[in-house]
Amino acid sequence: SYKDIQISCIVVTEDELTLKNIAAITGASDENRDPVDDRDSTPVDDIDPDKYTTGNEDDDDYDVVKTDKKDFDLSLQKFITALNNEEITNRVPTITKDENGELHYTHSTDPLTVGNGDLITYTIRVYNEGQIDGYAAEISDTIPNGLTFVTENDINKQYGWKMYDKDGKETIDVNQAVSVRTTYLSKENSEDNLIKAFDKNSDISSSNPDYKDVKLVFRVDEAKLNKTINTAERTLINIAEIFKNTDKDGNDIPDKDSTPGNGDPDEDDLDK
Repeated sequence: SYKDIQISCIVVTEDELTLKNIAAITGASDENRDPVDDRDSTPVDDIDPDKYTTGNEDDDDYDVVKTDKKDFDLSLQKFITALNNEEITNRVPTITKDENGELHYTHSTDPLTVGNGDLITYTIRVYNEGQIDGYAAEISDTIPNGLTFVTENDINKQYGWKMYDKDGKETIDVNQAVSVRTTYLSKENSEDNLIKAFDKNSDISSSNPDYKDVKLVFRVDEAKLNKTINTAERTLINIAEIFKNTDKDGNDIPDKDSTPGNGDPDEDDLDK
């Protein structure tokens, strides 16, 4: 015959640990609630887990869990989704997962042919590849010669982009702007912007990995383009990068494999 009780605990570490949880009978009584000796065990008031060994007596037992290290890891992908009023759908990233649960993205970055005055809409998509929920609190985007940020555009207004000059100071002069930034996906803007942790054990789907999007629009500006016959000089590359990360509480948090705002092309929080 037996009786059960249960106890519930919560994991409070983000390190890789083996956790041994021990249970023991610390008192025994008979049917009259009087203390009684166990034939082969001696109840104890306390067990030192560092000195604990099992097998000597049968009134204690343990079980073990091993914790995975939880990492914060956001990844950014950027792709063109419209030219003027024409939707472009063939540049959206395709995601695959390898045997280690790592994600890989594939999408075309072949130059799109555009003309002076054309409006180009970019989508910047931030995925959560880590095991910790968080926010892409600020995102930046460069402005190469040949593109102009369109301040009056409804999409740019919707996503709250602000212009910055070469010294990193906010400006309202499009001719001084070399980059734009937005805090649209921050916790301060909306808690709905939380990007949920990635489930490595689940199949890739529309919601795994979780992601959030922002968009922005540039106008092709021949007057700002370096006049040259060199074809490479007429290839306009602009780069988006996560500028700031925060956890679910809005606190700064380091990314596992990237440093926000450092411009390193080998890191996955940047795409062009």
